Amino acid sequence: MPNYESAYAYHLDTAALCLLPISPAAYLDVLGNQLNVSTIVDGNKFDWINYYKKNWCNFEKLTILTFHNSAGAIMPDAVLPNNSTVLKSTADNLAAGDRLPSNVRFVRVKLDLDFIPLIREPQPNHILSVEYYIELLQDTRQVIMGNGQPTMLTTWHGIDDLSTLAVEQVREDILSRVTYADPIELKQAAFNVTNATIDNIEICQKI
Repeated sequence: MPNYESAYAYHLDTAALCLLPISPAAYLDVLGNQLNVSTIVDGNKFDWINYYKKNWCNFEKLTILTFHNSAGAIMPDAVLPNNSTVLKSTADNLAAGDRLPSNVRFVRVKLDLDFIPLIREPQPNHILSVEYYIELLQDTRQVIMGNGQPTMLTTWHGIDDLSTLAVEQVREDILSRVTYADPIELKQAAFNVTNATIDNIEICQKI
């Protein structure tokens, strides 16, 4: 097929597909089938999805926004006074205001993922910008209060500065041990439920 015929076919197909209420993946599948380039489409989809999966929990590419408890409420008392992206410590012999509080369960992050390494020619929309939550592991450990008294503390007992974690550490030390090992969204708890409603399907489809 000559280039001008391919271009015309592409224009007709994309114009028709834009009017259909289908997902981007289905859009690409139909377009690839109509233009007889399904293999290329499948390869590109695999590359883009794989690139995203490698980086969605990469704190080098994430901006830490806020920390939240199980009910979804922001916990301003969980971070350092002069750095809202670093958590307080769970070390012994700290005053209550200097120690990480209980139930620090989620971190909200913003991902700005540039897909330019996968694009031959620069495109206007090659950066994925999205916000979501990552569940943090909850452990119960004994800590010594500032007055010397022991108490059991259930919260995140990992590293204070999450931005220093390598992807492998996130996957092994957090994601392999929590309930939701993918991006999640928190929704306001219904009725008298104390925990926030967690959605990990709709947010992933959106991404």
